[in-house]
Amino acid sequence: MQAAAKKVCVAGFRTNTACGGRTPKILFQLISHKDPEKAKRATEAMLKMQKIDIATLKAAVGK
Repeated sequence: MQAAAKKVCVAGFRTNTACGGRTPKILFQLISHKDPEKAKRATEAMLKMQKIDIATLKAAVGK
């Protein structure tokens, strides 16, 4: 039996489905920040989340 896939939802991002397949641009901007340390902090914060919270990611980067 296969393990159930873990769904990750994006807080505050509207789609036609509960979790949708779309990702906001800001998520990619934060995890690929030109400052490697800021990108690392954003990525580490994101990986701890079940439901992605853009405000928390911005705080990790210092925006």
